[in-house]
Amino acid sequence: DVTFKVESGEIFGLLGANGAGKTVTLSMLTRHLTPTAGDAFIAKHSILSDFSKGATHLGVVTQNNSLWDRLSVEDHLFLFARLRGVPEDVVKDVVDGTIDQLE
Repeated sequence: DVTFKVESGEIFGLLGANGAGKTVTLSMLTRHLTPTAGDAFIAKHSILSDFSKGATHLGVVTQNNSLWDRLSVEDHLFLFARLRGVPEDVVKDVVDGTIDQLE
């Protein structure tokens, strides 16, 4: 069993020995794995029944940049456009325009 609470605005680090369950815990909180028992709540939203609402309050930074090698240039542009707050209805146009400038 794991129990912890992170208040709004706090930055939380999950530390532990190899095999302690850090990756499994984060994988369950981000719904990469489904818990076999129990539930977790993010901003009072169940990860099992209301994940999309809770996920907007969750950010995860891993020790290694394991994602970068798997993303294409276009994927990177989409990611950073969204991180910069480009409105979703124009993200594709912004990315396409940037790619056109690079070609």
